[in-house]
Amino acid sequence: MVSLLSGYLPDSVSLGLALLFITASFFTSALTASFGIGGGVALMALMGMSLPVASLIPVHGLVQLGSNCGRTWHQR
Repeated sequence: MVSLLSGYLPDSVSLGLALLFITASFFTSALTASFGIGGGVALMALMGMSLPVASLIPVHGLVQLGSNCGRTWHQR
């Protein structure tokens, strides 16, 4: 699993940082599911501390797409 994930990461993102983002995505999605708002902004703030600004919006969009697809799958 680790070698599979590291093959998709750019050079500037370490494996530990990617795992941190995955974990943060889970908890910020739970925040949105609980309160109805706030998880996306919290995740964007976390990612903004380590990702370049030019890639922040596209990466956040892909994370949100994955989160929404997962939620759709579980609620089908």
